[in-house]
Amino acid sequence: MDPAAWAAVNCGGGDWAGRPGCPGSRRYNPAECAGIGKHTITGNPNLNGIASSYGARRNLTMRRHLRRFTRLTHAFSKKLENHTHAISLYCRFYNFCKIHKTPRVTPAMAAGITDHV
Repeated sequence: MDPAAWAAVNCGGGDWAGRPGCPGSRRYNPAECAGIGKHTITGNPNLNGIASSYGARRNLTMRRHLRRFTRLTHAFSKKLENHTHAISLYCRFYNFCKIHKTPRVTPAMAAGITDHV
């Protein structure tokens, strides 16, 4: 289905103002890409220790705990300052308060930074 036909069916003809996903509507749409860049990183990494599963798991855990990463409506940060504060609170909770299943202690306790929750 071409975009004009989709808009006619789902956006009520030409009245598109404020409807999510409709042309001309900025509401609830994801942000546009501000730019990308390629950077060369040099060094001698241990290739046996590289695994993308650790990063993917970390991202999933953060998305599950902070819904502001998954939805654009509820708990969406309009200011960068609020967003960084929310991430900071999550990191504090995850490292100092949340008891993890396998070691049965918090990461801070496992690292010897603190001895209590």
